[in-house]
Amino acid sequence: MDPRRIALISFFAFVYVAACRAVHPAPAPDEAISIKPVEVRTDAGPVRGYVATVDLASPRVEVVVTGPTRWSDDEGRPIEAVLEPTDGWARRLDVVFAMNANFYNESADKRTADIVGLAVSDGQVVSPARTYAGVDDPSLLILHDRRAILGPANDAGQVRHAVSGVGASDGAPDLGGPLIRDGQNVAAHARVVPLERHPRTAIGVDQTGRRLIAVVIDGRQPGWSVGVTLPELADLMLAHGAHNAINLDGGGSSSFVYRAHPDQPAVTNRPSDGYFRPVANHLGVRLRPAPSPDPKQPPTPR
Repeated sequence: MDPRRIALISFFAFVYVAACRAVHPAPAPDEAISIKPVEVRTDAGPVRGYVATVDLASPRVEVVVTGPTRWSDDEGRPIEAVLEPTDGWARRLDVVFAMNANFYNESADKRTADIVGLAVSDGQVVSPARTYAGVDDPSLLILHDRRAILGPANDAGQVRHAVSGVGASDGAPDLGGPLIRDGQNVAAHARVVPLERHPRTAIGVDQTGRRLIAVVIDGRQPGWSVGVTLPELADLMLAHGAHNAINLDGGGSSSFVYRAHPDQPAVTNRPSDGYFRPVANHLGVRLRPAPSPDPKQPPTPR
């Protein structure tokens, strides 16, 4: 790799990590979900977005992935997805955090779509795995024991939820892996257009398998955010503790919505279209109420 490119990536990661440590302390161990802004200056211009960290071990956390539809087309074939903006989906499902997920192929009516790659919602396969040359698209799987892993799973029955990136194809036979594999940045071989700057969405997991890291980066907006390459996106994920990660649908689909309370305004990214594009599926987090203190237990000294 060109030494100048290595230096630029290292500088990008260093500036980002330093800024986070100075302004945004690490979340408390018992915090179910936390969000942090991304604000970085690069030679190409500013980069902005958000990071969400989700504690899968917390009993308050309930992961939600867009479920199957009950629609069929005129010939009786099931329709995988009805397109819906991420902010509307978040309100409808009453989740505190939502992001866009899989790539998709939009139908002619621009209302429905086929999801690309594996998507699983509460144990139901919404979209089957896509395979090219015997290799599945990169997927992030959340198992019934509340651990997350980089797919594929040895036993499909283990999978509670799943979302996927896009793997190799005839037009890109040498690309299509994850962003990060076992702590290593391998994003130069991920899809799509890994070395171009675009809005991006990614999901990853730490080495324990118990903490999700979600990143949405704005782009195509000079003066606000120029977007990131996939190697830069992987560096951001590594800086937040991701051990494995995949790239999800990006560009105008990249969406981040966080609303801590229904009465509070939502924290959102700035989609490059100027509005939240209707997308095929989503990943979100619903928070159950915190358990009430046991009246039989004495109060904890402060």
